[in-house]
Amino acid sequence: MPFFQHIQIRHAIFNPRNVNGVLGVMQMWGKTNAQALAVAESMAPGSEAAVEVLDELDATTTLFICNECFLKKPVNLAEIAERRGFAKPIQT
Repeated sequence: MPFFQHIQIRHAIFNPRNVNGVLGVMQMWGKTNAQALAVAESMAPGSEAAVEVLDELDATTTLFICNECFLKKPVNLAEIAERRGFAKPIQT
């Protein structure tokens, strides 16, 4: 029985207003390390929506790759997803 890898790629976008809020809090402290970013993300208004993951069908790509191909060959997921986007849908 063959095994397959089920890979779902969803696109995400930055909300510029919320990202600027987080970066503004970081700038007030004058620090640019990972700890300052973590604190700024917890204190900035709207920081939980700084990155929005799109759930629309047009923004989601689902791939099925056989386990043998996935483990034994170099796999470029971006190239496969790009080809999948140009493929014609299966008519049912």
